[in-house]
Amino acid sequence: MTSTDFGRRYFSKPPHKSFYFWMATIWLLVVLSMAVIFGKHFYGRLGPSGVGGGLWWMCLSAAAPVILWLRAWQSHAKLHEMSLRDSSDSGDQARLDRVLTEAAYLENTGLGITLFVLMSALMGLARILPK
Repeated sequence: MTSTDFGRRYFSKPPHKSFYFWMATIWLLVVLSMAVIFGKHFYGRLGPSGVGGGLWWMCLSAAAPVILWLRAWQSHAKLHEMSLRDSSDSGDQARLDRVLTEAAYLENTGLGITLFVLMSALMGLARILPK
């Protein structure tokens, strides 16, 4: 199996049926749950005056992966439709396979890095703020 097959497999199913997309979705939900738990914990301990605008910025930083996830959903659905089309020209087919492979890597890596950065920031925040 060549590496160009990965793009076809990645987009072979729509986002709501894709294993790859569901793994990123579950990770997104875990990270957002962490943000909510940390926000509630520190808001309860420090109160509105102690937290200041920090809680607002944490909400904004948690919104970024959600926006990225929504856009990835839309792109995945469109690329799934493109992957279903058959072309009689083998050159066009090879170019489409290459585009699908690169898009799959970008979508998967982009969501993964974004969620990792937010999760790391939340873990660091939990360590430096008073218990």
